[in-house]
Amino acid sequence: MERARHPAGLALLGQIFSVALLLSVSPTPIAAAPVEIYDRACTTPGGWDYINYHMPIGEAFVPRLGTLTSVEVYVENRFGSPSPLTLKVRRGSITGPVLASKGVVIGPGAKGWVSFEFSPALEVEPGRTYVIELVTDRPVVWYVTDSGCADGQQRITDGSPWMNAYLFKTKGYKPDFEMGLNTTEVTIEQGETAHVEVTLTPLYRAQGDIPLMVSPDTSEHGLTFEFSDD
Repeated sequence: MERARHPAGLALLGQIFSVALLLSVSPTPIAAAPVEIYDRACTTPGGWDYINYHMPIGEAFVPRLGTLTSVEVYVENRFGSPSPLTLKVRRGSITGPVLASKGVVIGPGAKGWVSFEFSPALEVEPGRTYVIELVTDRPVVWYVTDSGCADGQQRITDGSPWMNAYLFKTKGYKPDFEMGLNTTEVTIEQGETAHVEVTLTPLYRAQGDIPLMVSPDTSEHGLTFEFSDD
């Protein structure tokens, strides 16, 4: 029987293109130029709490990304001179181990988003709880939201959890992958099966599934593709 060479290489290239389209994943690593994106946030202001009157004070959140590059908090300095403000990132709870600590000075009367950047980025575990803690000895207020936020985000005042949340935003690196194939072309006869290994190596972790598909559709030519995680 004459052997036919099917364009499996083209189909696999189409597969790579589809993954890139669905997940913005490139087959070439971009570790040298990571892209920051927002992860978790509560951004609608309501009331406020004085930080210095309610310590320990913080905000629990559950990241979806595997990195934490910055945290922003919405605060107001109600003191007549510059006020120091320290932000700590803790693992698990308001009394958990401190992963990072950054300090800034807020001008008198200043109100708005204050950013704390981490370089290098903090490695965090997607799906686990972390706490943003603020510390100051001056009358600086942290604004509260009464609107809904993602599950796992919770305000901590006087060391105790409350139902709503403080205003905050977190950033991390956009997930990316290095993709590899053990072959780009196969030769098969009718009724045969060929196995091609697709390897995805995460450069920046995140929480969620990775959809895989083949494009264009080759079923009309008698070629079908199945994926497994063996």
